[in-house]
Amino acid sequence: MVLGNSIMLKHAESTPMTSVILEDMFVDAGFDNGEYQNMFISHDQAETVLSDYRVRALKFTGSTAAGKNLGAICGRNMKKTAFELGGNDPFVVLKEADLELAVNMGYASRMANNGQACINAKRFIIEDSVYDEFKDRLVNKIKDTTVIGDPMDPKVNLGPIAMERQKTKLISQIKAAVANDGATIALGSTDFNVADSELQGGNYVEPMILENIKVDSPSWSEEFFGPTFNLWRGSSEEHCLELANNSEYGLSAAVFTENEERLRYAARNMRNGAVFCNAVSTTAPDFPSGAIKGSGYGRDCYSDGLHDIANRKSIITRP
Repeated sequence: MVLGNSIMLKHAESTPMTSVILEDMFVDAGFDNGEYQNMFISHDQAETVLSDYRVRALKFTGSTAAGKNLGAICGRNMKKTAFELGGNDPFVVLKEADLELAVNMGYASRMANNGQACINAKRFIIEDSVYDEFKDRLVNKIKDTTVIGDPMDPKVNLGPIAMERQKTKLISQIKAAVANDGATIALGSTDFNVADSELQGGNYVEPMILENIKVDSPSWSEEFFGPTFNLWRGSSEEHCLELANNSEYGLSAAVFTENEERLRYAARNMRNGAVFCNAVSTTAPDFPSGAIKGSGYGRDCYSDGLHDIANRKSIITRP
């Protein structure tokens, strides 16, 4: 809109009222000539819209599979695109890290939005010499801090999974990791019943810590969408970075160490769209955010976000 474009939004089918509220806000702000419109349309109808010559660009946030399909449509029609897709973000803790900070940040990142955000920390890769202490601190943090319940209650910091089918998928992923892919449970139970009987039957899942998932297994590659902490040991800094880069995804990453040289080395060599040093992954308007590999391409925010969706024109006047 800053560049003079109008916007049509196809929101997720599971959250239509969010898009209605957004449109109402734009209209209230004075954009009442269709500059911002919702489209309540099917996937087939979305392909028709994307193929229309009047639609010149697409920005998409969603799954990698959906992004590939939409990218193919846009490619056939020569549209500009920017994608932020799935992620399996590494959270690397090296031996000189401030472990209290790393545990607090790891907990905050994994638990944000009940573990259902693309930039949540998902693969916790800990250098061997500090692995056990990190795990013990994380167990205590989870036990001492987590309050499950109604997300409208200010005391609660872990609400339900968004949808029943997502809870079912998460539970099936955990069961497969334990049964087939070498995972052992450091915290939690596979009966998946929350302690509060009033919450049983809802879409609640208590935090769980899994260890020792085989690196060449399906569970290593999958994105766990929920409050599950998956931990791996790295024998050295190089091994930690090797594990971090061993993914089809490349959204964001975090690395923790008080050694500035190792911090810079890790940040330069991690293959992600953004690397956060002694901090958790986030988005903000003052720096570009985006991805590489199976997590997409293009950038949002900052000037990069404008340029990626603009058609920049050169106008040359000779004297």
